Amino acid sequence: MRIKYLLIRTTITGFIFIIFAAALIVNITAVNAYCADGPYCVLTGFIKSAQTLKPIKAAEVKVKVNKKNTDIIFNKSLEYKIKLKPGKNLIEISSRGYEDCTFEIDFASIINHENIKYKNIELTPEEQKNIKIKLYDRITAAAISNADIKIGEKSFKCDDNGFCEITFSKEDERKTLNIRSDGYKPYKTKIKTLERGSSAAGEIIPIYIDRYTFYNSICGVVAEQKTHEPIYGAIIELSGIRAISDAEGNFILESLKSGKSILKCSADGYESIEKKLDIAIKDNKILIYLKKKNPKYHKLKQ
Repeated sequence: MRIKYLLIRTTITGFIFIIFAAALIVNITAVNAYCADGPYCVLTGFIKSAQTLKPIKAAEVKVKVNKKNTDIIFNKSLEYKIKLKPGKNLIEISSRGYEDCTFEIDFASIINHENIKYKNIELTPEEQKNIKIKLYDRITAAAISNADIKIGEKSFKCDDNGFCEITFSKEDERKTLNIRSDGYKPYKTKIKTLERGSSAAGEIIPIYIDRYTFYNSICGVVAEQKTHEPIYGAIIELSGIRAISDAEGNFILESLKSGKSILKCSADGYESIEKKLDIAIKDNKILIYLKKKNPKYHKLKQ
């Protein structure tokens, strides 16, 4: 019975040893393949957020070794591997939204490319700041609603009252704040400039933005109301600019500001009309129909 027990124990111990040896061979083979171009060591582990203790996305991590950009490899579990030369190495780890981490590690010697060191790295999230802004039309002082705001890759949007609260990090302070809104010129300023403009924490900072002045054209045809025959010599007036229709009733008015205005049209033998127009920032085409004057009414008036 004792001999049987010893045989089972020896078998289990041998099996465990074989599994361990196989895993070690696979790991050494991977390291050797990774370091095949020279005598290197491998630093490996996880890069985590000190706040959540969760691994940081691979795409957001950048590494420098001895002040030079260095490749970093991640596996599916987000375990990293950095290839290092023997001796002292200054490691700098940076990731967007986190404070940089710098440390020194020393690989004293290389023994058959098997020199591996494990180190878990924790990055501290950057302190976030807030500023509150409100956008105004420089001429009318009316609030500008739904403007788009960008700081680098971060995006914000103003509400219906032109208000927006912007969150940014220490790194963002060096970046430019860009504001865009339909009908207004693009606005740019540095975050630090806005901070200096705020006299107290939590104060809403007003930003005044200039409108574009758009010039447009209107083209169209003047015709008789019933027959739709073109009217020659009709006078068309809009915002102080005049045009006269040609033999085919065509006319064009140029250098018009966008917005609401009143168009006037008159011609000999026809009743004058006035028409409200909203001139858009595009080609504007209209048809104007004039009604012939009643000859009896015209004679009686004379």
